[in-house]
Amino acid sequence: MLCMVQSGSPWKKVNGKWSVVEPPQNKWISGKERKLQDILKKYNATKLKQEAKEPPVQEWVDTSFIKSYSDHTQMVNILEKVTSDHPDIAERYTIGTSEEGRSLDCIHISQGVKEQRTFLKPMVKYVANIHGDEAVGRELLIGLARYLTDNYESDPRVRKLVDTTDIHLLPSVNPDGNAADTRHNANDEDLNRAFPGWMELGMPRNDLTKDREKEVKAMMNWIL
Repeated sequence: MLCMVQSGSPWKKVNGKWSVVEPPQNKWISGKERKLQDILKKYNATKLKQEAKEPPVQEWVDTSFIKSYSDHTQMVNILEKVTSDHPDIAERYTIGTSEEGRSLDCIHISQGVKEQRTFLKPMVKYVANIHGDEAVGRELLIGLARYLTDNYESDPRVRKLVDTTDIHLLPSVNPDGNAADTRHNANDEDLNRAFPGWMELGMPRNDLTKDREKEVKAMMNWIL
């Protein structure tokens, strides 16, 4: 038996059998929805034109300066290498130890770093990783140390900054917490809440540092 099927017929042969193909249903949209679609089309078209005209964003810091997260030993080794590679403008030192005995390592970056400090020379002290599981700031300060020293000879802005400022970087206030991947230090203390407050204003330094966490005491003696 022959079956004639006209072109455009709602019949279709599937696996040797003829079956009815339902015509596509027209989707009716409201005037509000159509207006929204038109707005989105215009917005996307405008955005594509703008992106085509915009120049690529310049990266001021090469990603090679921050390669991956570092543990305590790696951090110390990086700071030591920066110091050995740039002995005239960089010097590593420690302000104390953590509750578990890890060193609180800093790097001092400035022109004539081993000479007596010039009177009234501006000084900045940056610290990071006071919460052990917040490691981004730690890596940023390590990257900053590398950036300032590696670009001192080639970048006039960096040279001017290093020549006129005493820069001290402490990448990790809480190395024990970082090693344990926890917010608090080894004594389960939140170091960011362990410093003196306004209630202690005017007290002698010995009283202010008494019974504080080792990391906090080291920070206070470094800052005050």
